[in-house]
Amino acid sequence: MAFCDIFVRFPAKMEMMRELGFSGFSTSAQQELFESQSVDALRNACKQRRVSFLLMPNFQPDVGLLRDAAEHKKAFLFPISLILESRGIQRAILMGRMHFFLKLCIKFKAPYILTSGAKDEYQLKSPQELIAIGEALGLSRDQAEWAISEAPKAYMPEKAEISP
Repeated sequence: MAFCDIFVRFPAKMEMMRELGFSGFSTSAQQELFESQSVDALRNACKQRRVSFLLMPNFQPDVGLLRDAAEHKKAFLFPISLILESRGIQRAILMGRMHFFLKLCIKFKAPYILTSGAKDEYQLKSPQELIAIGEALGLSRDQAEWAISEAPKAYMPEKAEISP
């Protein structure tokens, strides 16, 4: 199975990604991410053609937003770097919100992608680590594998680095 990290925030090298077990990756410069705490702003972004990904760092559940994202095929990113950067009770609260938001994504068929969201090479996680974190967030193993293999393929640009 080919695993992809869709939103690496630093200029990673393909050799480094292959060592971790990824067959492809893309950097933030190759896609349009819309990040906001506002539900209304995210709902408007769903209707824009150039936006591919949505990120709500507080993971506030909103049924209308999830339905719009499903209708317009905009994927929600779940960057693991948010978990790594938080500490203590804030980490537990964030993981609980991510868990609930993932369950709603599944219920309303809104696309979701697990990503490292790495800002440097030390935040990169292997596919096995992303799958394990996905399972900790309430996904089954198959759902977690899908979220880092099949789901990102639909959003990978032609010029993204993919191994043969």
